[in-house]
Amino acid sequence: DAEGKTARVGGWGHLIDDTGSGYALGRDALGAVVHALDGRGEATLLSSLIYDFWRISDERRLIEKVYSTSEKSNIASLSPLVEKAALQGDEIARAIIEKNAGELTGLVASIYRKLRLENMRLALLGSLMSNDTLLRESFLGQLAEKLPAVQVKDPDMDAASGAALWAWQLVQRK
Repeated sequence: DAEGKTARVGGWGHLIDDTGSGYALGRDALGAVVHALDGRGEATLLSSLIYDFWRISDERRLIEKVYSTSEKSNIASLSPLVEKAALQGDEIARAIIEKNAGELTGLVASIYRKLRLENMRLALLGSLMSNDTLLRESFLGQLAEKLPAVQVKDPDMDAASGAALWAWQLVQRK
């Protein structure tokens, strides 16, 4: 805030909470696929899109592909498929996007409350929020509805530079 007070929400990493990330969308897509396979969820276009993308043919291969590496990029690489399925009318994919957009809106609301900000400016970073995606569109819609005082602006710098500046400012205060 104007006095230099900071607060943290989100950014806990993909093993704890990485809402709105490519990894989160990919993980949610895989969850939807296995729910459909189990009969716990509706059929989704995500199943065929993921099978085709990974060039696999059945659930055994799906498990092998998911657990063949600990690289989170393996799961994150599925995020464009969620957008593709949603654009083709898949309600499950659309729900994944809406859920993640809602969680991102919740992160902003939490900072807004913690810092008691009247005029909050928000820069969107990361490929899913910097580009014209359904996640960005849904997030901006929910944000405008729930927190109309928040102003979205272009970033002043890239995320790495911002993190370095923030760390430098923390050191200077001590």
